[in-house]
Amino acid sequence: MNKSLNIVFISPGGVDRSGQYKVIPHILWMLEKLTVKHKVTVISLYQYEQACEYTLCGARIISPGKIRQDWNNFQDPQSALKEMYEKTLDIVSSEGTPDILHGFWGFHAGWLASRIALSMKIPSVVSLMGAEFVAFPEIKYGGQFHTNQKMILNDTLKQATSFTVASHHMEVHASEFGVSAEYIPFGVHGSCFKPNKSPAQPPWKLLHVASINRIKDQATLLKAFRRVVDRIPAVHLDIVGEDTLNGELQNLTDELDMENHVTFHGYLPNNEVRIFFQNANIYLVSSLNETGPISMLEAAACRVPTVGTEVGYVADWTDKRALAAEIGNSQDLAEKIIFLLKNNQKRKELGEAAYNWVREYDSSWTTNKLLETYKSLMY
Repeated sequence: MNKSLNIVFISPGGVDRSGQYKVIPHILWMLEKLTVKHKVTVISLYQYEQACEYTLCGARIISPGKIRQDWNNFQDPQSALKEMYEKTLDIVSSEGTPDILHGFWGFHAGWLASRIALSMKIPSVVSLMGAEFVAFPEIKYGGQFHTNQKMILNDTLKQATSFTVASHHMEVHASEFGVSAEYIPFGVHGSCFKPNKSPAQPPWKLLHVASINRIKDQATLLKAFRRVVDRIPAVHLDIVGEDTLNGELQNLTDELDMENHVTFHGYLPNNEVRIFFQNANIYLVSSLNETGPISMLEAAACRVPTVGTEVGYVADWTDKRALAAEIGNSQDLAEKIIFLLKNNQKRKELGEAAYNWVREYDSSWTTNKLLETYKSLMY
């Protein structure tokens, strides 16, 4: 059946009206593809404090405005979510009954999508995005660490019709909690595929693109890179991403005497990061937990291989399309980086294999797969 669908996305954010800042690129890429034929509304819970509405990538974007975010202080998460639920339900039902609701993350957005879908007797899909099934008490992170997040997630898991995950690594996490989820990677847009311009010789260029925060564990990344510099001095690391740690990582760079080997570029719009991918020899991941990351796929689109901790796509691709190191182990990460820098043939093979994968599972593939899932739940 090829009829046009009425689809509602619910997301914490990621769809800023600029289309450049405070966006989640893979959501925008899906919108661009879906809206060619289908009606898509995105309810962006925390994008703006004031209620507003605008169009982005062909989709109607609605910010409910002034939704309380102090829910962690409540013993009853559903009570704290009541205002959010009522506002969101009003928006969803304002133009009739949609064909499907799709929530991103198993917490607020997933809870709302699944609960509202139940009340409207329509199917729901929840994309589990990475934090749901882990707990890192030392950094106060994870859906299994925060009591209220855990309660909300448990409701979502009971309510939703279907679940998706972007990596097999995340699929394993979900299955350990008894959740059967469909594997649907978030593919990259055609504009990400660019020729690689990096020479296969020093000075080597390494790249890391991610917000600077605890779960990304860039401290381990820098300590690993210090070991690399000691062995291969003609090397430079570019770090692109918003700093949420108030200069902590820059201070560590100074302490490690690497200010001439590391450049922090801050947040850059997605299209401005492309040149970094094109000029990189190796992409680096140091996270404690990931379902992706999407930036690793963007690197692969430029035939750049990844060395990273054994999470997300790194775990999925180990030895065939990437090299994996033990989580939190700076020495192991450094040894893998040094090995790949010294082995041009292996670096080329991994980059080509990664490129072939992202070319096959691009954003068009993702969109078509989601549509198949939606329709299988409707009929």
